[in-house]
Amino acid sequence: MASSAHERPGIGRPALVTLFIVAALVVVGGGAATVAVLTHGFRKPVKTVYHQAAVFRLRAGECVTMPNGSSATVTSCTAPHDAEVYGTFALPGTAWPGTPAVRRAAASGCGARLASYLNPQLAVRLAQSYAYPGHADWKAGARTVVCEVRAVSGRLTQSVRAGS
Repeated sequence: MASSAHERPGIGRPALVTLFIVAALVVVGGGAATVAVLTHGFRKPVKTVYHQAAVFRLRAGECVTMPNGSSATVTSCTAPHDAEVYGTFALPGTAWPGTPAVRRAAASGCGARLASYLNPQLAVRLAQSYAYPGHADWKAGARTVVCEVRAVSGRLTQSVRAGS
């Protein structure tokens, strides 16, 4: 009687190793994908620190220079200067009223303060300007309007304050 050997089809050792590696990659990749999905959109918190512009700390009677349009530097009013602060005031409210409303309030408030500050004996042509808080300033708590007067041409060389 002849014996016949029956071979059962099966998985060889190289195929088994490859299958194991693929399974391990699927598990690791699936874990990484799960972490990515769960943390998508999460970012390390960023702390924003607002530094209030120096212009909002200016006070009436201070004279300033602004070389090349840079930030204002307080200087003596007897030295040549670009502007003199003639008033400051705080805007009311907590909700941002919008740029047009802030601009109108700044113009009105500064206009009301100008005549009482100026020395009427000065023969200098002056122009008024003002700095007011923008939306970011407002959100950070700045409400101050700074009123300035400048020479129409050239620089001021003395104070324009009444009684100076």
